[in-house]
Amino acid sequence: MVNPAGKGTTNTWVFDTFGTNGTITIETEDYNHDGGQFQDNPPVSGLQPEGTGVGGGGIGYYDLSGVEDVDYHDNHLRGINATERNQYRTMDFAGTVQARVARDRDVRQKYRDANVGEYFVLGLSAGEWMNYTRTFPSGSYNVYLRASSQKAQAVRLDEVTAGSTTSNQTLAARGLFLVPNTGSSSRFRYVPLTDAAGNLQTLTLAGVKTLRLTDLESSQINVITEGDLQLNYLFFVPAPAPSSPQRPFIAYANPAGGTVIFDPEGAVEIRILNRDTAVSCPGSIQLRFDGVNVTGSATISCTTSDGPGATITYDPPGYLVPNTSHTLSVVFSDGSVTQSNQWSFSVLNMPMLVAADRESTGPDDSFAVKVHKGHNGDNTAHTTGSFNNNISRAERQLGGTLGDSDNTGMTFVNEIDTNGGFAALSFTEPTAIHYEQCGGSTTFGPAKRFPGIRPPAWDCGVNGDPDHFAMSAEIKLGLAAGIYRMGFDCDDEVVVQAGQAGTNYYGFALQKILGSSETYPGEREFSAKGPAQFDFAVLTNGVYRLRMVMEEGTGGARADWFWVNRQTGARSLVIGLALGSAATATGPYTMETAAEIDPVAKTVTLPQSGQTHFYRLRSSKKAYTLKTPVMSGTNNIVLSYQ
Repeated sequence: MVNPAGKGTTNTWVFDTFGTNGTITIETEDYNHDGGQFQDNPPVSGLQPEGTGVGGGGIGYYDLSGVEDVDYHDNHLRGINATERNQYRTMDFAGTVQARVARDRDVRQKYRDANVGEYFVLGLSAGEWMNYTRTFPSGSYNVYLRASSQKAQAVRLDEVTAGSTTSNQTLAARGLFLVPNTGSSSRFRYVPLTDAAGNLQTLTLAGVKTLRLTDLESSQINVITEGDLQLNYLFFVPAPAPSSPQRPFIAYANPAGGTVIFDPEGAVEIRILNRDTAVSCPGSIQLRFDGVNVTGSATISCTTSDGPGATITYDPPGYLVPNTSHTLSVVFSDGSVTQSNQWSFSVLNMPMLVAADRESTGPDDSFAVKVHKGHNGDNTAHTTGSFNNNISRAERQLGGTLGDSDNTGMTFVNEIDTNGGFAALSFTEPTAIHYEQCGGSTTFGPAKRFPGIRPPAWDCGVNGDPDHFAMSAEIKLGLAAGIYRMGFDCDDEVVVQAGQAGTNYYGFALQKILGSSETYPGEREFSAKGPAQFDFAVLTNGVYRLRMVMEEGTGGARADWFWVNRQTGARSLVIGLALGSAATATGPYTMETAAEIDPVAKTVTLPQSGQTHFYRLRSSKKAYTLKTPVMSGTNNIVLSYQ
């Protein structure tokens, strides 16, 4: 649609048409209850707008209780709240919420007749599942999942072949629902059951069967209410019987077709399951990554965790650049027919530091810290709003531009400045950002008080706790190219920035936000939704400037800034490191600006000079021991430290 000025918009609608004869619908909120119990063709149940219950007490699934790890599995990222997240299955942790949709057009007729809104399963996170037992008329079915999603992701369908009333259940993979990004939580699509490459799968079912839906990729990080996947119902459509014999198929793949969250350091895993015929393993299997045959670098085993078949694993060298697209191609044969499958996927997007973000000097072995402390009490002229708990307030306070409403045209005095100044005071922190307002302990053990905020003025006793302050901590770190994970544990709000000076927050911030309690990861401390951690990529070796900003409103205050090992989860405080070199053991030592330091792997990589050199790793926090150098390639040496 274009107006006379040549400006317009493009809008896309998607719709599906199905015959209704012989179809079976299973509402996703109607998962099993009481240890594998079920109802065939349950009536509509739930709450009417005024709160009147329809059904319940075994008439429909409303308010029935499932047994954890028998009927469903939940990661317990949130508690049970029957008025918000658990409106339908009010005693279960699984999220079952009545939809906020227009009943005159978006609700099916049977729900309109009962004056009950439809319910969805939402608030999911990866690894959660629900079991559905029903009696199926003998036949073949194409299966569709009606769902909405805010990113492309995969949901797995299994058949529980044994133990459906126990916690020891045997599964057989039946395929994947490759849910696209539908555009919003209220835009639903019918997603067909396929293999990992997107080839349609047909199920043959008869009698009592138990099926399981497993969420593979959803996340609750930085999601306020719904998560990023909403499930409405499963729809079974009669279909022609699959051709015989049924040949092996790709039952599982990570990454699956269309996914957008493959880890940049992830390993590819593909499972081929046998059916009437078996895959010729390993001889017939070929794997290509971005068109390159990598079979020789892959590991192929002639079994799978899902049953007889083959498992292919491949670890791409180095790391994949975030937010890039790639292709996988798998060719295999059962000795009679050769199958060729190809699909695309994207790597998880994350902040990236590039060559233009590098510093010309550094690295640092200490932090440059700034602190501004406003008065503890609320302003009389404006009792709320002067010290809002947000990063914008912290930046203005540190910059000396936070207005004092009790003194027109004035900013707040910095109470730690004995001269009564308005600007933040500067400090050098020689060890790590590891503070607690009263000198107490954090998860890293006993901590220091915040710089400048000390007794007797703020003794955490008679004179009270310090409130209304802001702190920034800046350091230049030498980082090797790779994928990193950082975290913070702060009270109150906090952000970590990187790169060159930016223009947001009145020009005080750095250009790139790596992690923020206000956006991503959306947490400032460990919570039920997970730890306050974030990933970022360094694309070019170099020295980069990083900056933490945190603010304190009232109550407790602490700040820890740390690295996280992406493989083990081990945490270590961020510290400044610099490598010096000299021609003799006694020096003088000069800084190696080309040194690439990996603070998680605890390695230093630098070019080979061709001459004898002595090295010292400088840190004001602790003394490190350098191990014997190891050659890397033809031009680099790697020093490990501990």
